[in-house]
Amino acid sequence: MNRKKIAQRRSLQNVVKNTHYQGCTFYLEHPIVDIENVIFENCSFRTAKVRFRNLKKTKFKNCNINTLVLKEFNEIELEAGYIDDLDLELKPTSPPLLCGKVTFSQNIRIKKIRWQNASPFIDDVINNIHIPSLVSLHYVVFFHVENEIDNRILSMYPSLKNGDELKLSHLHALTTLGLTDYALSKIPNLPKSMTKINLSHNSICEKHCNSLSMLDCLSKLNLSYNAFENFPLALINLKNLETLDLSHNRLSSIPSQISQLSKLRYLNLSANSLSSVAKKNIAIWLPNCSKIDL
Repeated sequence: MNRKKIAQRRSLQNVVKNTHYQGCTFYLEHPIVDIENVIFENCSFRTAKVRFRNLKKTKFKNCNINTLVLKEFNEIELEAGYIDDLDLELKPTSPPLLCGKVTFSQNIRIKKIRWQNASPFIDDVINNIHIPSLVSLHYVVFFHVENEIDNRILSMYPSLKNGDELKLSHLHALTTLGLTDYALSKIPNLPKSMTKINLSHNSICEKHCNSLSMLDCLSKLNLSYNAFENFPLALINLKNLETLDLSHNRLSSIPSQISQLSKLRYLNLSANSLSSVAKKNIAIWLPNCSKIDL
């Protein structure tokens, strides 16, 4: 590694590689490109969104950032400090093990994480999040630009298929989770703080939904495009559920217990195999549901 220059207590509009910034204030109006071997220590970033592309071997230590956007990155350390919104993006063709590594160290507080094209790195992401220092996390979403996942990637990363391996229940402040199009067969254990979940485009069936029954605060749930043949009875316990999407499954009937979802205001059961009798009963059982798509 190249020897770093020291920059202290300065107001700056640019970043130079091989530099250790200490107590500096940054005004970065434009994306910073092709930077490596940098330490930001006790630094303040005054622009609402700080953007880097192709950032490597860089540490943020005790820095406060509203929104940090990293596109094409590797060997990033986040230690102490506060980040309201962390937005990560990799190219779908990025080679695993050569990019996408982020280490969350002690006392870093992050409220939201979005990770685009995370599939080859999902194990590392989950493992890094599974530390007590990220109990402040409210929102985490992993998603793709494209809807298809390479089967070779799925064979390399079995946690994409088995929700039991995704350990998120310790994130006691987490309220929003999106894991779409990850071939999940089970719903992971989640903290009771959850209010919104999107697990569409997976392979989940009714046998693996029991963990949802404990989520008393859940108000919005999207389980569309999965493998449900029967209505998951675990959902009956979700007394605060307002929006439920089970469209594009293989449901043929709906149990009368759905009437216990008294706060439900939107129900989407389209693209299933419901009989005309079942459709009629649903409207009777949910008189307070303002919109039902069948």
